Amino acid sequence: MDSKISIIMPMFNRSATVGRALDSLLAQNYQFFEVIVVDDGSSDSSVERVRPYLKDSRFRLVELIENRGVNYARNYGLDLISSDSDWVTFLDSDDEFVEGALESIATVITSYPAVNDYCFSVRYSDGRAASFLSADSLLLGYRDLFAAISRPSGEWVHVIRAQLVREKIFRYEESVRNGFEAISYLRLARENSVLYSSKVVRLYHLDVEGLTRISNKTKAKSYDEISGYTMYLKEFGKDLLHFNKSEYALVLSVLGKTYLEIGDLKNCLNKTLTAFRCNPFELRIYRNVLLALKYFIRAPFNPKISSLK
Repeated sequence: MDSKISIIMPMFNRSATVGRALDSLLAQNYQFFEVIVVDDGSSDSSVERVRPYLKDSRFRLVELIENRGVNYARNYGLDLISSDSDWVTFLDSDDEFVEGALESIATVITSYPAVNDYCFSVRYSDGRAASFLSADSLLLGYRDLFAAISRPSGEWVHVIRAQLVREKIFRYEESVRNGFEAISYLRLARENSVLYSSKVVRLYHLDVEGLTRISNKTKAKSYDEISGYTMYLKEFGKDLLHFNKSEYALVLSVLGKTYLEIGDLKNCLNKTLTAFRCNPFELRIYRNVLLALKYFIRAPFNPKISSLK
């Protein structure tokens, strides 16, 4: 009997792209799946774009009253998976699954039935690779995910055993509104090996809408990122430092720059100095120093720039 796959799709103001994502699911030759679209308080016509798909009983739509962030929306969808679901995966409403994606997923699961967490590859819509793996498939443990040599990089599509969802073993971190999925995946990896596959199942689109979202970074977003990086380092920092000092320095450097975005020069320099002690060859360290110097020079002449904390 085929395994049933639940696909959670969080959505916020994606009227221009959600149809493409849903069409990619309708086009799958593997038919034993369900789709749970969780609208996170959209203010555009996203919901109206989804409604025609509800004629197919495999598609469901849930409308949240207010925008709570993608991690909350994902968790909301996880609570709604069917009782007969075997596996859970996720698709962003501005991306799409490639032809035969679900069949590829089912085939790999059949080949490695004891695994609880699978990761499948992604490519950009222009053909560039978005996932990087040193072999066709790798079964990795928790420590391997930190190692510089074996560690996969890039974007991945996780497929998780539904029983772990029902038992609340797997959930996204809601204290961080957006992103930092790695926190949840590493928590899961502490007790479960991860099977990485080179099979591409998702197309990652960088639409104009997405690029605009990246460029219009707000201070609230920066605070959210600081919270995410701080949580990540608190929970996994010791292991990361032990197994991969270079990556540890990189994370600290990024955190330092994010502190500067909210006007916190003191914490920026503190994190940057710690990164330097771990790996003086991390180039982001010197970027931070230059940005901090520019910030310091401008500060006396700009009343909008906060004083040193």
